[in-house]
Amino acid sequence: MFRFLISVIIIISVASFALSQEIKPKAEKIDEFGAINECDLGARIDNLFITLQNNPESKGKIIIYKGLNVLPGQLESQNSWLSRFIHNYILLRGFDKSKIEIIETGFRDERVTELWIVPKNAETPKPINLKLKPKFPINKTYLYDSKYLSQENYETEPYIFLLPKIKAEYDNEDSDSYSKELKNDELKFYEENKFFWLNDNFGKVLKNNPKLYGEIIFYADDTLLDTAKIKKFIQEGKDKIINDTKILPDRIKITFGGYKGFVKADFWIVNLDDKQPIPTPEERPDLEEN
Repeated sequence: MFRFLISVIIIISVASFALSQEIKPKAEKIDEFGAINECDLGARIDNLFITLQNNPESKGKIIIYKGLNVLPGQLESQNSWLSRFIHNYILLRGFDKSKIEIIETGFRDERVTELWIVPKNAETPKPINLKLKPKFPINKTYLYDSKYLSQENYETEPYIFLLPKIKAEYDNEDSDSYSKELKNDELKFYEENKFFWLNDNFGKVLKNNPKLYGEIIFYADDTLLDTAKIKKFIQEGKDKIINDTKILPDRIKITFGGYKGFVKADFWIVNLDDKQPIPTPEERPDLEEN
């Protein structure tokens, strides 16, 4: 009889343990995506809100992985916009921010964002399949970063860089091709964000590697824009890098690379023993055909 009771107790214990293991809730990944636009991102976050509202005891977790498929200067900053957008979107929608945790983590081959639902008592999902951050080469020339010098709409030529003749046309009260509101907004933006296009780490790479040099190649439509003004603007950025890092001024040079339909600056790390940067302008459109 005693052995029988012991057997029954063991069987019940094993069954109870198996049952507890079977019913233990698990976190569920409800979405995964790479680089997407704001509208699509907002819709996916809204879906997370809805799922959490339908599961009030659960919490949300957003895991943001960095991608290795970007320029070296963008490795760390590539998700800064994404993280800010999600934080602001949660506030905009009035959702309880304590219900969602956002984690910015390490690298994968490509940038990935995962949306998780974590039920009560479930194990929290952790980042997986992480890759090592690559080391910057010191024996070769490479494109470090690339930045637009336009405000937001890359198809709008920056007012502050306009050629005098073009600027006079835009300033004409009878001209509606460039509104005063847009002009004033852009002037204010450039005044308040003088160095929005700079990457602070560009100068740090040069400082840490005395044998390397930097070259900033900029592009613009020189039939509309004053390239001398753009170069002066970039020179101010260069001066800031020089002052911040205390490197010699001749360690960075500025080059006009030719036509592009938007104002852009490419930041090159240059090894003098390797190939030198070659500008890559776009083919200028034939306006007569248009």
